[in-house]
Amino acid sequence: MRILAYTCAGGYDSPPLHGKTIFLDMAARGRLLARGMSYRPDVVIANGDHIYWDMTTALARVEPQYVKEQLWAKFGGELDLSVPMLHEKNLPIFTSVCDYQIAGLYRTTLRSTPAFFLTDDHDTFENDEFDAQVATLPPDTYGTLGAEQTQSPVLSGVPSRRESTGLAARRRQSARTGRHKHHLRHIALRQLAGSGAL
Repeated sequence: MRILAYTCAGGYDSPPLHGKTIFLDMAARGRLLARGMSYRPDVVIANGDHIYWDMTTALARVEPQYVKEQLWAKFGGELDLSVPMLHEKNLPIFTSVCDYQIAGLYRTTLRSTPAFFLTDDHDTFENDEFDAQVATLPPDTYGTLGAEQTQSPVLSGVPSRRESTGLAARRRQSARTGRHKHHLRHIALRQLAGSGAL
């Protein structure tokens, strides 16, 4: 069996900070993924850190102005931790972050390869740190729920049992009007951001 295993595939493009690159740009990550997939692995194991959107630790360890202007602003700004992750104030930011870092990287690359996505610290929206300045261990409920919500059927386009009958009817209608293939591609991309992807 041939296994492709790696970690820390998340991140977003940003200008260097003090001459150092924070994350590989998406094009470079895409090339690394394509190279790994060129070996035709039997299974892919993505070992955590699919999402980098640290809240407290980013502001404490990186320059706050850089974080807010060069990173968070591109996706809608700062999450409001006083309301749930899926609140209307946070949902557009949350989905933009997940779509860019997960679906934006994988697209349909894994459509024919079994893949297992494990959760690590950054997937809970913090780095795991504990010292006199910052303590994010154990992870709080907000972060652990955030990690679970990146897998939510609501975000991934996967229907519940209650919705499946209506979805089947819509698919039949889409096929009759020539939109079926486009609809399936859309669902496949959304599934990469959720349904078993983490």
